[in-house]
Amino acid sequence: MARNPSGAVFQIVEFPPNENLREADIGDALEKMHSGALDADSDTAGMHYTRTTDYAIVISVEVWAVMEEGETKMEVGDVLVRCGTNHAWPNRSDKPSRSPFC
Repeated sequence: MARNPSGAVFQIVEFPPNENLREADIGDALEKMHSGALDADSDTAGMHYTRTTDYAIVISVEVWAVMEEGETKMEVGDVLVRCGTNHAWPNRSDKPSRSPFC
């Protein structure tokens, strides 16, 4: 989905537990979410780059915010705003995690 630079998109993304995730699934999800590009040189599955400002809010379970340098465990109610960085959203729990992104 192409994003309008002056517009906004709101979507709820479900992250399956990492043990159930394949790199192909990540690429498919990125295509549906936004025009992010996978970083093939990264050791982190799903590491990608977007040019948008993204707001992530965890509404169930947990998800990890992995950035170019460092990572942070995000739990229910946590909010992250990021812009123009390489990032990934691994779910290291054993349950699906949901987060709205806008």
